[in-house]
Amino acid sequence: MAKKINITFSDQPITSGAGFKYNIQVGGIDITYSNGETECLVEFIPNGDTPTQVYQVPIGVDLAQTLDITKTFLRQNYINYIIDYNVVGNTIEVLVQADVVVTIDPDINDNITITTQDVEPAGENLKYFIIFGNYVLNIYKKNYLGSATEINGTFTLKKSGVETILSQIRGTGIDLSLEANTALTFDEFLLEDEFTFKVELLKSGILVYKGYVKPDGCQQSFVNDLWYVNIETVDGLGLLKDLSFVQQNGLRFTGMMSIYDVIKGCLDRTRLSMDIMTSVQVEYVGYTGTNILKDVFVNSDRFIKNEADTVIMDCNEVLTSMLNLFSAVITQQDGKWWIYRPNDLVLNGYTEFINQTTNATALYNLNAVLGSQVNNFYPHHCGANQQIEVKGAISAYRLNYKYGFLTGYLKNTNLNHDEDMVYTDWTTNPDLPIMNPSPSYPILKIINNPLTTYGLEVLVKSGVPALTPILTSSSIVGFQDQVLTFTFKGSTKNTLHLLHFQIVTSDGYYLKSSGIYSNSTFQWSTDSSSSVKILTGKISTSEHFITYNLKMPPLIADCNVSVIICSPVLYFVPSIYYTSTGIFKVSYIEISDNTIKESGAVGENHTVSRKNPPSSITKENQTVFNGDGSTSLIGTIYKDDLETPTIQWTRKGKFESLPLLGISAMDDLRIQSAPIMKFSGDIFGEIKYMSVVQIDGITGYFMFIDYEYDYKTNIAQVKLLQFYNSDLGDIEYAISPDYGSNTVKPTIKG
Repeated sequence: MAKKINITFSDQPITSGAGFKYNIQVGGIDITYSNGETECLVEFIPNGDTPTQVYQVPIGVDLAQTLDITKTFLRQNYINYIIDYNVVGNTIEVLVQADVVVTIDPDINDNITITTQDVEPAGENLKYFIIFGNYVLNIYKKNYLGSATEINGTFTLKKSGVETILSQIRGTGIDLSLEANTALTFDEFLLEDEFTFKVELLKSGILVYKGYVKPDGCQQSFVNDLWYVNIETVDGLGLLKDLSFVQQNGLRFTGMMSIYDVIKGCLDRTRLSMDIMTSVQVEYVGYTGTNILKDVFVNSDRFIKNEADTVIMDCNEVLTSMLNLFSAVITQQDGKWWIYRPNDLVLNGYTEFINQTTNATALYNLNAVLGSQVNNFYPHHCGANQQIEVKGAISAYRLNYKYGFLTGYLKNTNLNHDEDMVYTDWTTNPDLPIMNPSPSYPILKIINNPLTTYGLEVLVKSGVPALTPILTSSSIVGFQDQVLTFTFKGSTKNTLHLLHFQIVTSDGYYLKSSGIYSNSTFQWSTDSSSSVKILTGKISTSEHFITYNLKMPPLIADCNVSVIICSPVLYFVPSIYYTSTGIFKVSYIEISDNTIKESGAVGENHTVSRKNPPSSITKENQTVFNGDGSTSLIGTIYKDDLETPTIQWTRKGKFESLPLLGISAMDDLRIQSAPIMKFSGDIFGEIKYMSVVQIDGITGYFMFIDYEYDYKTNIAQVKLLQFYNSDLGDIEYAISPDYGSNTVKPTIKG
């Protein structure tokens, strides 16, 4: 097995003391790097400082830059032919292509953890190979230790057929026809799982295809002494519908993820390690970066089926939705994943792609010409089976965005804590406990209950100063006129309590209640003694439970909002009952925006139609799980500050400002804006699948929607579909709420 070292950063590394250090051994012998060292050692110094030791690395201005700087440093200084370095999320992955032992120095930076895992080796365990001209097809078996055997057979490259140019996922496979006999039956392909046998096809040493043998795709004879075994291999895109969107270790993703990392998380489930090439010429208005897929983020919780369910979406659902946001498609070619927008492909020119592994850009000429043998063209038609079918233009289309709702904005709403009573994302008042002057005893303190690791439990006595802070939340982002809801769940014991919560904005406002009863009104005030007051409890030694919801007045301006849990005041009538001690508990506290949820809307429809419809054809609706807009929605797309939602987008070089889903929906009208031709038949000679094809004697541009290329005969059976990429001046665009009924197709007005 190969080994992967995961160097994970929880935050910017501390620049005093240790960084990280590890040693790698193969067969008990230390590997040696190009710099002569046998240990990988990194220590971090402040941003802008000049290293005085070869192992010192200045951190960047943020964690993303630090990760990139560290990866580059490792690639330049700790070079070994069996080692490769990549950044995935907040982790530097060190892939070691050998069965090794990794020893990690325990003296490590506080903000770094290092783990290791066994992974499938690349280019190891070769069992069978076929040589055909300048092609070599290799079949690897997991954990195989024997020698390689040359076998005979043929192979055909196949693409999954799609109906339209914008169909998102195009799986790739190679069908093998292998010569078998009683001594070499290839029965093992039937008996192993789908990741046991890996297949690679190379042309002149350059990778063409990578995939796995599909056990249920094997067919063989049971009656002859010599026969052919037919075997299917696949690249795994077609298997994603059966694989949950989880990490390779089986744990679900958490927190915010860039759209690139979401896509990569899906592709990692194929177990094929390949570069991802992208060409997405769409960006939000005001974007100044160069790699939009890595600079916009979504909440990974969106990919849970619904609020009350822990079932995770499958990778096909997630990947299809991510691609559909950008009218993008994916396929494998030349041993890489390619993600591109067909609407952006340059006709008679070069298209720019980003290699997401290296962040390098390159130009690719995707243009090809299919001619006729009569005119001495190569490649050319053959087989006398060519046909042309005409399909109508699309006049209307609807893209549906299913919201998904955030339960709220505050972090650690259940007040989880460790044994030292440290509450993540909350700040504890350092002056606690508050002591009575004389005699000395606590009048306000947090109770450490060893039986629980969540919730806040407070002992309070008479005499506590009013509005003494106990816990203060981390702040959340609010927007002018936003209506938020404050929710609190908890309990009191022994007597009535007058609870106090301060809801504070960064522009100096405090939420103020007019009284202590349920009919109180609320307004924003600059008086710092203002608070939300709740009279609750009863005169009893048993707990009195409370759930409290407050719909707050609209925020006055854009601001940050935080919550302070303050000391309660014991509230009693001395002539009836008196106690000097109360117990106050908080089990849940949250701030949410329920405006959209209260309206009954579960999503929104982005509908486009032609004012002058060229046909009566309406494209089938599609659904995505993310979009622009409100921070109250779990599907909202965010800029790289992870707080600001995207609102308006534009295609590069265009003067437009539209929601991302509006651009995506319009792309469907643009690409089939007039009647199109579907060409089918055989081709002699290879034209790569990802090509913009001109057919001699036919006007227009075409792309493959069905493809099967036999390397032995040099003949491809194909279907090509015509497409357009010109702008249209008669598109009508509307956004409407989706209230949960079946989303019907739009009607054509013209």
